[in-house]
Amino acid sequence: AQVGPQVAEKLNINQLTYVFEITNLTYEKIAVKREIEDGYEIVRSRLPVLLTITSRANEPRPQNAKRAMAYKNIPLLSSKESEASKAKVFIKKWDHLEISADPNRCGLQGSPTKVKKVESVVLKKVETKDVSNNEEDLAFMFKELVDDHIIA
Repeated sequence: AQVGPQVAEKLNINQLTYVFEITNLTYEKIAVKREIEDGYEIVRSRLPVLLTITSRANEPRPQNAKRAMAYKNIPLLSSKESEASKAKVFIKKWDHLEISADPNRCGLQGSPTKVKKVESVVLKKVETKDVSNNEEDLAFMFKELVDDHIIA
């Protein structure tokens, strides 16, 4: 909940937080519904504006497994490396030098916030299903995976 407001402050632009719906948008202004404790309120701002969005805003589309696998091993290269690289496809990596940023204001050293504690979360299986190796059970399992947006 700190990153959005901090970015807006650094950019010196308005911010609208806890947004779950855009109700009106023009080239100059935006109106949104934002969550509050007992409901919502409609707020307006001039553009540009930074929005922080709640999970209520939409249901994200499922990840495309083929695309994830296709790009899984693509090298990260700086612009100097990319010019010399023979890789046809790569993801351009920018560091503080390439964007002319002060290294004292980057990374852990430059962060205005410090992490006090990190906890590991262990997910326990809640439900299991046995599926036989027959066409009917496999079709049912596939339909459930698609319906749950696990695969597309």
